[in-house]
Amino acid sequence: MLKKYITLVLFCLCLCFSYSQSYYDEEIQPILSVNCAGCHGFDGGPLNGGLDLTSQEGVFDGSSDYPVVLFGDPENSPLYIEVANGSMPPVWSGNPALGIDD
Repeated sequence: MLKKYITLVLFCLCLCFSYSQSYYDEEIQPILSVNCAGCHGFDGGPLNGGLDLTSQEGVFDGSSDYPVVLFGDPENSPLYIEVANGSMPPVWSGNPALGIDD
């Protein structure tokens, strides 16, 4: 179930360019701000890996090394893989894990 939810979230990210900014702000941003806070630019935090998850543009820009969302292939997107395998957010970050109810 979690895999399907994460796929849906990433699919939505891949299609954000066709949706309004308000959709991103209302549906995607709250998930990222709760689960990625402190390490990827929220509340003035650092941009670990050069990845800024505070805006739609930041997500699409990717990290300093590679894109994190692969358009048309959400299950192979690095962001999906990192969240699905449980390595993001890391336990030491203190951020809550992404759950089915998110």
